[in-house]
Amino acid sequence: MKFAPYTTNLGWNNYLGVSILVHGQSLPLDGRVAEINIEGVSVLFPSGEPPRIHAGDPVTLRLEASWLPRAVVTTASMTGKMKTDSGHLFRFGFSSQQSVQGQITPVLHSIFNRRIAPRVVPNPEDGIQVAFKGTDAQCIALLPLAQISSTGLACLVEGDASDFPAVGEKLEVSFMLPGRRDELVFPCILRTRRTQGGQTVVGVEFDRDGTPEFSRQQGAVLGFVLARAPVPSFMG
Repeated sequence: MKFAPYTTNLGWNNYLGVSILVHGQSLPLDGRVAEINIEGVSVLFPSGEPPRIHAGDPVTLRLEASWLPRAVVTTASMTGKMKTDSGHLFRFGFSSQQSVQGQITPVLHSIFNRRIAPRVVPNPEDGIQVAFKGTDAQCIALLPLAQISSTGLACLVEGDASDFPAVGEKLEVSFMLPGRRDELVFPCILRTRRTQGGQTVVGVEFDRDGTPEFSRQQGAVLGFVLARAPVPSFMG
């Protein structure tokens, strides 16, 4: 069974709940899976104090949803956490990818292999500019951000885009998100280039393996995305 390498954002049409039991504790913690790939999951705790889980803590995850015929149960460990406007986000790495593959269902398999959440559109007042560089480190263009997800982004090219790189070429994008002082830099691959209303839309996929500190930088993007796609209260 082959899994796509990128991470999938789970929207509310594909709500996936997770129960987390920290080894050595008696009561499980309940959260919502924000992202998932074959390596692990990012779990959002929308409100209140963050759970007391530390880096490296072993846990048992139980993934459940109305569209799953049975729960997926596997062990994992906490690999990172961050505070977002929507709550506390924790990342867990699966202890055994083979264990997850052995329990996978066709429905969950399809979620691993397709993007199901729309990219978010930044507010115009955010004024986010994206610098595109080629493999020679020369700046190709400085473009306003049109859409972004935790796996890539899209920009609009005004006017003639004939000199812009072709689909499949390797690039580097860099930008700053509102409220952050550090610049995010992602090596990437140009995946889309299409004409739309007299403009050219260019879309890139972040290069997970080629990006230094990918998890940290992707976490910053995910926090931005979640803040603009608020998670409803579990109590509502």
